[in-house]
Amino acid sequence: MNLPNKKVAVLLATYNGMKWIEEQVESILAQKNVDVRLIISDDGSIDGTYNFVKKLAENDDRVILLPDHSSVWGAGKNFYRLIRQSDISDAEFVALADQDDIWLSNKLEYQINTLINRRSDATSSNVVAFWDDGQLAFINKAQPLKSLDYLFESAGPGCSFCMTRAFFDKFRHFLLTREDHELPDLHDWLIYAYARATNHKWCIEERPLLKYRQHQNNVVGVHKGFQASARRFMTVRQRWYRSQVQLISSIQLTQSHEKLTQHLSLLKSIGRLNFFDRLVLACNVKKFRRERSHQLVLSLMLITYIF
Repeated sequence: MNLPNKKVAVLLATYNGMKWIEEQVESILAQKNVDVRLIISDDGSIDGTYNFVKKLAENDDRVILLPDHSSVWGAGKNFYRLIRQSDISDAEFVALADQDDIWLSNKLEYQINTLINRRSDATSSNVVAFWDDGQLAFINKAQPLKSLDYLFESAGPGCSFCMTRAFFDKFRHFLLTREDHELPDLHDWLIYAYARATNHKWCIEERPLLKYRQHQNNVVGVHKGFQASARRFMTVRQRWYRSQVQLISSIQLTQSHEKLTQHLSLLKSIGRLNFFDRLVLACNVKKFRRERSHQLVLSLMLITYIF
C-alpha cells in the first residue's frame, strides 16, 4: 500500500553527532512513499553538528532547525523541547529519531500501515543493534504487553517510535503542563507510559525497522557483555532506575483515569517501598516486565533491597 500523501514529522535530537548524523539524515529523507519533514533540535553541539544541520536546513526545505540551540543537557530534555516547540501543523503522523542510527527505507511506510490497519495510536519495533567492529544483535522488545509494564520499562528504543497526530497532540498538551524537572530522564519511556496509562493502543512490531548503532556515547543502548551488564547493575545500585520508576508512578497518581483505580495500591507501594510493599510488588512482577527473566531479576532486586 503506497502512502504518497501521508505527511510525517520526524523529530531528531542532536548533540555532538557529527560522526554519524549525515548517514542517519540521508536514511530519513530517503523514506519511501511518505512526505517527510525533518525537525531538528541541537543541544549545544561543539563538534560541527550544529553547523551541519544549520546548512542542511538552509538548503533543503524539508528540514527545519529549531532556533533555540542552547544546551539543555540531555537527550530527554532535548526531545521535550522538540515536542513542545515543533510546528507539526500539517503532519498526520510523528516519528522520533536519534542522530546515529540508520533507518530501513520503508520504516515509516510500514509503521503508518501498522497504525492505520491495526487502528493503533502508537507503534514501535524491534531493532538490529550494530557495532563498528561488525557485530550485529537482534533486539527483541515485542513480548506480549503486561498490564503495568509501562511503570518499569519502555516499549523499546524511542528511535523506533511512530505516533498518530491525534495521540501526539494529547501527549504534547500533557507535556506543556509540566516542567522538565518534573519529568523522567527518558522521554521515550514517558511517552509509552502516558499512552498505556491513558488507554491508547500501542503495537510493538516484531520486524526490525532500523539499525541501532552502538558506541560509548549511547544514552541507553544495548546491554551486551559483562561490562555493559556491570554498568546497568551500577545504575540500579545507585537508585537511578528506582527513582525513574517512582517518578513515573507518581505522575500516574496525579492523573484521573480508569487504570489508576484498578492499580492504586500497587502505585502507592512503589512510592513507599517498605518491607511489606516489596513483598507485594515481588508477587506482582508478572505485571511489571514483559520478559520472564526480567521478572525474576526484578523480584530478586525488590526483596534484596537492590532496587
